[in-house]
Parts: sequence; structure tokens; C-alpha cells
Amino acid sequence: MTADNNNEELRSLLKSEALTIQDIAHLLNLPFDSVRNWTRSPSSAHYRKMPNIARELLKIKIKEMK
Repeated sequence: MTADNNNEELRSLLKSEALTIQDIAHLLNLPFDSVRNWTRSPSSAHYRKMPNIARELLKIKIKEMK
């Protein structure tokens, strides 16, 4: 999976799991701005690609919450 797809998956998880950017930042122990930049439009100057390891860890953390 590419990093761009990771960003799309993150935006999808935000909706499907009713999570906020702050929730995800807390789960991953990352700054709010880092996660927010992953949710931005690719045309934004602040857009950043979500690393694969962050996506994998997020999926584990969400599974643990259930």
C-alpha cells in the first residue's frame, strides 16, 4: 500500500470509527499537527504522506479498542 493510500485509509477510518484527529494523535503518541497534515488535501502546502508504520500501528490500536 502506498503512503497516499494510507492517507485515504486514515480519512476513511476517521469517519467509520468516529474518531477525531486528536484521538488518533493520542493513540499514536504523535503531535496533533502531524496527524492533521496527513488528512489534508494533497494540493495543500502542509500535506504529508502517512508512513506505512503509522497506518499499521493505528490499525492495531483501533483493534485493541474494540
